[in-house]
Amino acid sequence: MCGFTGTTNHPLARLMIKKQEHRGPDALDFWSDETFSFGHALLDISQERQLQPYKTERGNIILFNGEMYDTNNPNDTVWLAKGLEIYGFKFLENTDWHGSIAWYKPKEHKLVLIRDHFGAKPLWWRNDGEHFEFATSLKSFIHKEVDSNMIQSYNRNGQLFGDESIYKHTHKVEAGGWLEFKTDENFKMRRKNLWKWYDIGSEKLDTAEFRHKVKESVKKVAKNKNKTGLFLSGGLDSSCVASILKDSEVDIEVFTCGYNMKDKGHHWQHEGFNYEHAMAIKTAKELGYKVHTTFLDRDDRFNYGKMWLADTHYPWADHNRQAPRYLLAKLAADSGCKVILTGDSGDELFTGYLHHKPRLDEGYCRKMMKQYESFRWFPYQAFGGDYMNNTFFCDLLSTSEQNILATDQTCGMFGMESRIPLLTQSFAKYVLSIMGKVKFRQQEKYEFGTNKFLMREVMGEYLPEHVRLRNKKVGWSSPWDNNHPQLSAKWKMYDVHFIKQLSR
Repeated sequence: MCGFTGTTNHPLARLMIKKQEHRGPDALDFWSDETFSFGHALLDISQERQLQPYKTERGNIILFNGEMYDTNNPNDTVWLAKGLEIYGFKFLENTDWHGSIAWYKPKEHKLVLIRDHFGAKPLWWRNDGEHFEFATSLKSFIHKEVDSNMIQSYNRNGQLFGDESIYKHTHKVEAGGWLEFKTDENFKMRRKNLWKWYDIGSEKLDTAEFRHKVKESVKKVAKNKNKTGLFLSGGLDSSCVASILKDSEVDIEVFTCGYNMKDKGHHWQHEGFNYEHAMAIKTAKELGYKVHTTFLDRDDRFNYGKMWLADTHYPWADHNRQAPRYLLAKLAADSGCKVILTGDSGDELFTGYLHHKPRLDEGYCRKMMKQYESFRWFPYQAFGGDYMNNTFFCDLLSTSEQNILATDQTCGMFGMESRIPLLTQSFAKYVLSIMGKVKFRQQEKYEFGTNKFLMREVMGEYLPEHVRLRNKKVGWSSPWDNNHPQLSAKWKMYDVHFIKQLSR
């Protein structure tokens, strides 16, 4: 986790990167030429003081926020730079990494902005016709204004997908995005995507191979020398991660959130959410982890949501999910953690949502595929002949991207790096190649859509019995007024109003 910025408005360069000191508290550094001023805020995960911006042997400049997992080189920024300069686009197609990259080639008058396949790390760019800027936090854009045309999209979805942003002249680099800008042609853009030449398969399942690849992905991503926190719910995915890592050399402690149940909510049963918390504690103790617990009060949700917005300038209208993340990240940071692991994206990879039920209908899936094909940012060229798999791919680049981006933003507030052990490129592509109907195999004793055959049955030996046999999906969210339409609309209205205040 680091932060970086770039701008053609040179006097603002230092202020822009100062806005991200929370993402990189260990060092600030700068570089500039007549076109750009770059800034970088370092979070020193490798303990190698990888100062950036980094100048390559060819005179190009690299800014990197993230981790390269396929190298033992302690300076993965140097390894990344060499790979890009030798192999270009193909290098990032064939290595496991999470991150965002700015690659500036002054001799070619070219800037390339890149985001990993899943959007695990953030990157936005802005061009108002006078100045061009990019940043790993919306907070770094000094002069911004809410785009009234995007409020409707935000109110409809409660979040912004793909390349959307709530600010005028501002865009997110989409998951897998590779955007090339010509600096001598008014920043004319050419768009590519790291998924473009990948074909979604439909292969038979080899259970031994699957178990091997899960463990390989988890251990690869978790490896680091810092005190590490694991956000543990009572669910299958984070429990599996915890089980695989219980005997690893990584210094891991577990963090979970409970709820002070003084008031009744309108929709979900309180008992389910308390049960989630109790399940997490039971799992951690059974696996031998030290457990840290924090508790959320109902009346504090909105305040934590405002604090989240004030630090990120990124609207995400679900304080029921913002608040637990915020409390967990604060507790982990106070406990000395520098890296955070989660079970995020398991529901998209392994089919764990109640709303997945219609995916059995080919007509429904084809309608969903057609919708995504209409999005300018979506790499529909990856679609294959397995219509169910195609829709799970849509989830991976939309709902999953939103969830892991929110986790990144939350951990970044406290100077920590978030990592998603189940979401390496090689493993996700492997899972996408398994027949959709195999992944979506259901059993009557579990809620339809939440069986998660690959995790519950194939990885069953790595799950505590109280987790593997649970028959209800609750999800990691606070229990009050969950999915309540009136309150959700009210939160969206408050968020937009607060964002407008922050933008003044």
